[in-house]
Amino acid sequence: MASFHDLPSAVRREIYAAAGLFDQPNIAFTVRQRLDRERRNVYRTPSFDGTLYRFGKDRANVDAWRTSCSKALPPFLSLLLASREISREVLPIIFSTNNFSLEVFSVHKKKKVEFASEAFHKKLYETHIHLDGFALLNCLNNAAIASLQSISISLDLAILREVAKVDTRQAFKRRADSDTAVFSSTDSKAIEFQTLESWLQFARRFAAYNTDETCILNFSCKVADTEQALAAVQPILETLVLKHCSIRLQLSRTPFPDTLAERIRSGHMRRDLNRLARRCAVQSTGRRPCPDAKPFRFMDLPGELQLHILEMTDLNAPGGHMKWCPGTGFRFDKYLNDVTVDKVNRNADFTWRVDFCPAHGCYCHFCSTISGACSTRCRCWTQPIGLFLTSRQMRDDSWKTFCSSNRLVIVLWYELGVPDICPCFSHRMRRFFKQIHSDAIRSLRSLEIVFPPMVGDYMCVGDEDYQDWLHGIEVLRSQGNLSQLELAIRWVEPNSEGSGMICEERVARVRQIYRRVIKPVSALKGLKALYVLFEPLGKQDQLEPDVLTPYLDEKALESSVMGKEYDSYKSGKREYVCRKFEGYSTSWVPRTPLGISMECFPSTIDDIDQKEPEEPFSNLKNHSISTKFSLEKSL
Repeated sequence: MASFHDLPSAVRREIYAAAGLFDQPNIAFTVRQRLDRERRNVYRTPSFDGTLYRFGKDRANVDAWRTSCSKALPPFLSLLLASREISREVLPIIFSTNNFSLEVFSVHKKKKVEFASEAFHKKLYETHIHLDGFALLNCLNNAAIASLQSISISLDLAILREVAKVDTRQAFKRRADSDTAVFSSTDSKAIEFQTLESWLQFARRFAAYNTDETCILNFSCKVADTEQALAAVQPILETLVLKHCSIRLQLSRTPFPDTLAERIRSGHMRRDLNRLARRCAVQSTGRRPCPDAKPFRFMDLPGELQLHILEMTDLNAPGGHMKWCPGTGFRFDKYLNDVTVDKVNRNADFTWRVDFCPAHGCYCHFCSTISGACSTRCRCWTQPIGLFLTSRQMRDDSWKTFCSSNRLVIVLWYELGVPDICPCFSHRMRRFFKQIHSDAIRSLRSLEIVFPPMVGDYMCVGDEDYQDWLHGIEVLRSQGNLSQLELAIRWVEPNSEGSGMICEERVARVRQIYRRVIKPVSALKGLKALYVLFEPLGKQDQLEPDVLTPYLDEKALESSVMGKEYDSYKSGKREYVCRKFEGYSTSWVPRTPLGISMECFPSTIDDIDQKEPEEPFSNLKNHSISTKFSLEKSL
């Protein structure tokens, strides 16, 4: 009779998969305080379903999984207890298909201790530190280490220094009869040395058996200074060669520096940690510089190669979108909601994770924009300020690459909340074009201008705002490459006077403002594309979009500038329509204006002042126009 081992390996692997061997991708090795002192060599780990399991040395099987409670074992754990042959075959599969995380030693405060001295009376918590973290990895046999594909290690060396500082008043003696240790300041250096030695021994053993360079390492360490950080990453620099490496070196939490010298010192330490993390991540993945390579100046390369290299830097923003706002300048913002972005730290600008950065890669943990970290899988965007400060030629080339690689979105007001009244945004266009290098204006390929919400009448011919708008049009006409420029003009939702009825006077006023703004654009002859994007006057759930579409006809204004045969949707307008301005826009997406009457708008820009709508709601007899709408969502 054939046994299980007589089956082909592919069939056995399918059976293992049916038993749930590949269902749980993460296994955490976490040392916990053991309540029973009899089981000294057993290490508990959180299970996949909330049940605690222990992993350690056993007389029958060196690598054995057993349960620490009365609940039944999961099917895949039962495989390890079936036989030694199955255990030898299953263990490499477990270690090659799961991510293992290890907290080298955990820290918790157990009980309060009171002590008095001549100067003060103070209460402290005993700090208990588990010291057996690397013993978990020592339980693994050589085959398991050779099969290991992903491991996360967490160290906290800074707590040793903190305990040493707290313990200067009262020396706690280490308890030999306990699994956890309460140690004095004299033990902190010895424990730190012991921990680093154990880490180095495991790194050497790992490098000896895991030689295929397919493992992914996530290493996180809290340190007190750069010297401690260098000692923590030394095993990675000396021994390991990995597929991907993510390093995070985080300073321990300290009070905010009071003096300027302390702030400068703290800033230098964070910069040094970032450089050390980058060096460690790059060197451990085999990207070491060739010792015989001679330096070659970047400026000696041909111009085409220089521009091609600049296009692969952070000058090319994620998604190709960049926002400019007076007061904040260029930034990557939530306005670009067609790109999946998540803000990592509210207090740090330019700290975003985009959709092509892996969820388990840099998000929050190994992002170089928020901590001294580096990951070979991180794609988070940071400001390329250094490229603009290197030299004049580099600055000019960087501006050209930046303008030609991104869609620049100009928001013509300060974003200090929802404007209840029309803000003054005079000279905003002048400031934008003054900030951009004059030669880079010709490199503009995509420009989007967002006007603020409307209250009353604005952008009158004699206003400074309107003159500033005319100045921007003139700059584009005289300096821009119009045949390669896509221009989009967008309004956020017109903000009415509170909650009122949609009246024909308001519709006529808004239409007049739209036409007044679009009229100067006719000077830009030869534009590659023009997109006019209106926002509805009401909410979708309170007024049907088809009711408002004939009175906010974008196609008519686009044709008045680009010609009657122009079709903006064939030129790529749908990409703009599918986005909205977060915080002010409604959830309604304008529909393609096919078959819509254009009698409400003049056929040409020259007829704007002569042709006014007589009865803007003449075809709405069957619709209720007394629908009230609220701005609660936009506020």
